[in-house]
Amino acid sequence: DGYTKDWGHVSKAYRTKQNYVCEECEIDLSERRAEFFCEVHHIDGNKSNNSLKNLRCLCVNCHSQVDKKQRTKSYEIESV
Repeated sequence: DGYTKDWGHVSKAYRTKQNYVCEECEIDLSERRAEFFCEVHHIDGNKSNNSLKNLRCLCVNCHSQVDKKQRTKSYEIESV
């Protein structure tokens, strides 16, 4: 799937660093039951690039929207 073996740890550490707040819409997902809806996105789409500059803490809604835009952009580039 392209993720590094330590992705679970990296993801948890980054979400904790961001206090489980979406960097896009700023919804606070820090409550225990809400943490499930907080994900980490790879900005460049490379799941093995875990540089802090390449990560964003996003709620599931924002993450799905960002991924949709990336897929559309990739498809447009490949179609050229």
